[in-house]
Amino acid sequence: MTKAANTYDYDTIQIPFMPSLETRASSGSKDQIMYNVVLDMDQPDVTKKKKVTAVNQRGGIAASTTVIGGGGAGRGIYYWSRSDKKYTVIADRLYSDTTDITTLTTSTGRCWFYEATGTSDVLIICDGTKTYTISTSDTVTEITDAQFPSGALSPVSLDGYVVVLKSGTDEFYNSDVDAPTAWGTNFLSAELYPDNLVSLARQVNYIVAFGSWSTEFFYDNLGREIKSTKT
Repeated sequence: MTKAANTYDYDTIQIPFMPSLETRASSGSKDQIMYNVVLDMDQPDVTKKKKVTAVNQRGGIAASTTVIGGGGAGRGIYYWSRSDKKYTVIADRLYSDTTDITTLTTSTGRCWFYEATGTSDVLIICDGTKTYTISTSDTVTEITDAQFPSGALSPVSLDGYVVVLKSGTDEFYNSDVDAPTAWGTNFLSAELYPDNLVSLARQVNYIVAFGSWSTEFFYDNLGREIKSTKT
């Protein structure tokens, strides 16, 4: 069984960088100009035997929410789909959309956000000194457990645990399962290289510990503890 090959013809079409000479003011003192547009060449009009060139507006963005912060540096922003709100930190103020919901103890430096799911869904925020949970109804609760590490940064969540690193060390700590405000003495050290941790991340079912020069992976050991893949 054979089939004849199809033959396709392609044309090379030149689109000038400069449009035709026209004016954009009644006085004739200004020439034509185009901003933020895309030139589209349509298929030939079979009735008029010509191609049609269309000038389309380029896609863009529009403002969604304007937070009135009264001045100060922006320190972090996060959209949480569970509450369908945007959380913003400006100076020492935490906003839910445009509503001021709490005052933080710090006013400079990055703020870290991460979602934790479990018995109840919360948003974790670390400001470098203290760490808080935010409920879907915008209730802000400071984590005050005596075992919680000082200077916690870079929160992540895995299998019901909330995990944070301790600033200036190679250590990271995890909460009790499904209890982001309850912390024991559970911590691990990234030991592949003698550097301090700078960030944590989650990749599929692993916690990734980033040091100044190293990267180490950890996993949940069947709900009993978080262990390094090197063991």
